[in-house]
Formats: sequence, structure tokens, C-alpha cells
Amino acid sequence: MKTLLRVLAAALCIASAGAANIVISGTLSWKIFQPDCTFKLDGAIANLSPSGTTSGTLKLILWATPAEFPSKGYALAEHTLGQVDGGYQFNSFTKTVPVYLQKITGNLNFTIAVLEYTTAGWLNRAYVTTGKKKLENGDFITGQPWIIPIKPVIDPPAKMVADNKLTLAVTANEDLNAITPGTRAKTRITLVGKNKATVSIAGEDSTSSRKYTVTTGTLYQKKVPVGRLYLDPLDTTGSSTVTLYFQSTKSGVFKNVEENPQGGGTTWGTFTFK
Repeated sequence: MKTLLRVLAAALCIASAGAANIVISGTLSWKIFQPDCTFKLDGAIANLSPSGTTSGTLKLILWATPAEFPSKGYALAEHTLGQVDGGYQFNSFTKTVPVYLQKITGNLNFTIAVLEYTTAGWLNRAYVTTGKKKLENGDFITGQPWIIPIKPVIDPPAKMVADNKLTLAVTANEDLNAITPGTRAKTRITLVGKNKATVSIAGEDSTSSRKYTVTTGTLYQKKVPVGRLYLDPLDTTGSSTVTLYFQSTKSGVFKNVEENPQGGGTTWGTFTFK
């Protein structure tokens, strides 16, 4: 469906036979807070072509590329600006759009490019480089280790009931490499009825079947009591097993193992419970 929508969007774009003279002034930046990317322009994107001419449809694309841009890479997010006449410009704005990080891994160059739709297709007209970032399995990695809070682990609740709530803040990947703060939305899990849960991420809700057990896990290379919450989404494939290390009656550390056709993954972080 996403591919179809992109094809339809391209069909509605207006092509230019010539090359518009596009320049970026001021600051053009991006920020990712999954599942969204926010483009912010403090300045202008101007068409310096002669008066009486009009550009083709313009759009912004956030690229992540192994080599310095322009080069092949991953188009992560895009925003259509529209057309602009010669001598006119788009002024400061902030726009939030979906981001498609997939399961990208590597030290990548991040660039925002302005593309114009022409009779030869989409062509680069201007771009700004924004530095390198490390991605691992779709997460932004800081390059610093995350230290699991060293606190005694207490017995978890014997059972969880309807209206209990868990809030998970992802902090590190499977190897305990810290994830860049502010790039991951918190996951909120609300227990419903006897065997269901509502899972909310960045305002998007889904329903899962659930099963909770009390068992034994390992933390700090020691056996400790844990609560284990198994979630199986009703409308998608894949599942999650959240191991909860309670360090107080209302908070602790979690390990989440996701399994899905794309390979899943493991993350660590902190949680609150009520």
C-alpha cells in the first residue's frame, strides 16, 4: 500500500522541462522520533530562476548514505513542497512526516536534499549535509555503553490484572550499546480483560493477547526472580517477550525480545508499573 501511495503521489507531481535554480539559505535540519521525522527550515528555499518561470514539483528527502552524498543510500523520509515561481521562495516551516528506518546498520552520512520533478524524473537541485550517525538494526547508537542500574531485584507481582499499566523506555540494544535519547517513542502497555493488552507506540494502538508468568532470569550474572509478559499481536505477525526485573514495586529494568518475519531484535531499557 505504501508503494502504491508513492506511485500515485508521483503521478500527481508536475514536471519541469528545464532546471530550476534552487538554493537553501539559513538552517535546514531534521529530527527523528520514531515513527516520525520532523523537517525544520529556519530560512528559505528559493528559486533563483528568472521571473516568469516555474519549477517542477519540489520535495525534501532525508538520505542516509554509506559514502558522502550524492551517492546511493536509503531514503528515510520525504516531504513535498510543491512548485515555486522564479524569484519566489518557501519560507521557514516545521513539518512532521513518517520515517522508514527499516533495519539499517552502519556509520552513515545524513543529508537533506531538495529534488525537482522533471521530464527526466526526480533530480537533485540542492542539499545540506548534517553529519554522520551510527545506526544498528534501525536504532541510532551513541557509541557509548549503557550501564544497567545496579539495584537489588525484588520479587515481581504474582499476577497482573486489567488496568495495570507498563511504560517501557528503550535505552540500549542487545549488546547494551546506548541508543540516542529522543529517537524512540515510549511503549505503553495497558492490560485489558483476562488475556489481552493494548500496546500504544507514538499514539498508535494495537491489541495483543497476553500471558504473564513469574519465573527466574539472569541479571548481573546472578539468578533473580522475574516477571515475563508474552504479547502476541492480533492484527500482525510476530510477538514480544518482555522480561521484567523489578527493582521497586513500581519500576525496574526490562529486556524485550521481538520475533517477526523480518528477524525481530532485542532491546533493553527501564520501565514503570502501576
